[in-house]
Amino acid sequence: MKFLIRPKFFFKTLRLIGDMIAIWPKHIGAKKTMIMFHEVKWWLSFTNATGLLIPLVLGVYYFRNDSITMTKTLSELTALCEVFINLIQCRLQEKKFQVILYEIENFIENSNEQEESLLQDYLNRYKTLQLFVGSSFISTAILFSCIPIFTSQLLPADAWYPFSVEYFPIRVFLYITQVLAIFQTGFGICVDLTVATMLWYSAVQIELLEKNVHKAVSKAELRECARRHQEIIEFTDNIKKGIKFIILKTNATMIIVVICGAFQLIHHEPLEVLLRFTLMVLAGCLRLYVSAKPADDLKENSEQLARTAFQTALMQKSTSNSKIGLMLAFRCQKPIVLSVTAVIRAYTLQYYASFLSRTVTYFVNLRAVLDD
Repeated sequence: MKFLIRPKFFFKTLRLIGDMIAIWPKHIGAKKTMIMFHEVKWWLSFTNATGLLIPLVLGVYYFRNDSITMTKTLSELTALCEVFINLIQCRLQEKKFQVILYEIENFIENSNEQEESLLQDYLNRYKTLQLFVGSSFISTAILFSCIPIFTSQLLPADAWYPFSVEYFPIRVFLYITQVLAIFQTGFGICVDLTVATMLWYSAVQIELLEKNVHKAVSKAELRECARRHQEIIEFTDNIKKGIKFIILKTNATMIIVVICGAFQLIHHEPLEVLLRFTLMVLAGCLRLYVSAKPADDLKENSEQLARTAFQTALMQKSTSNSKIGLMLAFRCQKPIVLSVTAVIRAYTLQYYASFLSRTVTYFVNLRAVLDD
C-alpha cells in the first residue's frame, strides 16, 4: 500500500512548521494579538540566529590556520546564514507571500474532484524526494545537537567565544541557544518546500488551463482561457519576484556547504563527524533539486499549453474563434521560466546539473589550494 499524503494535510503541516520558525507570513486579517505574537516570535528567532552567527564568524577567523576545523566552521556558518537570510527575505516579501499562499490554501480547500486529483498527482510526484531531503536536514540537526552528549566536545557548533565556556551555567545556556539555532537551520528546509509548492501549484494551474483550452469550442470559452492565462502569468510573476533572491541565496550557500562539508569526508575524521557531514553534503546537493524540479515542470507545462493552444486555434470552425485561439497561442509562446538577471538564465533541471558540476570543480580547486 502506497504512503499517501493529502494536499490539505501537506499544506497545513508546511504552515505549522513555517509558523514555528517564523518564516510564514501573518494570516490576512489576523487579530492584533496574533500579529504581536508573530512579531515577538520573529525577533526571538532572529536574535537567536544572530547569537550563534557572530561566534561562528569569529571561529572561521580563529581557526584560519587549521584548514579542517576552519572549513567545518565555515560550513556551519553558511548553513546558519540560510536561516538569517530566510528570516529577512520572508519579512521583506511578507505581503507578496500572504497573497500567494492565501490563494494556494483557498484553492486546495475548495478544489473540485478533478483539481484535487491533479494536486494529488503532483504531490505524489515530489513527496518522496521532499520527505527524504526534509528528514536529512532534521537528522543532521539531531546529530549536531547530540555531539556534547556522546563526545568530549563542549558545544554542538564549532564556534569560538571570547570567554571561557567551561563554567556549567554558561555552557548550559549556550548549549540551549545553539540547539535552537541548529533546529532553526534544520527546519529551514521548510522555506524550500514552500517555494517548491508555489512552483508546482503554478504548474497545476497551467495543466488545468491546458485541459480547458483543449476542450474550448466557443468564443466565450476561448476568451475565458485567455483571461485565465493572463491571471496565471501575473500570479507567477509575483512568485518569481518573491522567491528569486531565495533561489539565488540557496544556490550560493549550498555550494559552500557542500564543498566545506565534503572536505571533512576526505580526511580521517571520527565516525560522528563523518555521519554529520555525509548527511549535510547529501542534503545540500538535493536542496536545490527540491525547487528546480517543479520549476522545470512549470516550464514544460507552459510549453505544452502553447502547443495545445495552437492546435485548438487550427481546429476552430469560426474565423473569429480562430483569431482568438491564435492570439492565445502566440501569448503562450513564451514559456514561464524562473530566472535571475545576469545569474540564472533558466532555473531548470539543466541548471541543477550545471550546479552540481560547478560544485565539484570548486571543491577540487579548493582542495588543491588548502593542501598546498
